[in-house]
Amino acid sequence: MDKGLTIYPTSVYALEGKGLVLYELGHYGEALVSLDKALELDPSAYDALNDKGLTHETGRLHASTFCVQYSHRRKSIRLRGLLQ
Repeated sequence: MDKGLTIYPTSVYALEGKGLVLYELGHYGEALVSLDKALELDPSAYDALNDKGLTHETGRLHASTFCVQYSHRRKSIRLRGLLQ
């Protein structure tokens, strides 16, 4: 994918595609960078805008799930310590 961007660095479609692949891999920050570049080139690129919204929402959900899991893990460690 990056090879295509070296040939056509201003291709909105290539940047959108890269953003979507990064999104699917769970690399939300990198996906947003790629989608932002696509939107800089074409602010009316609705696919990039839609993908950016999904990436923000999924990244936020992923971060909040991690926080809940971390919090839950810390509470179970504390509870185990109290039960011993």
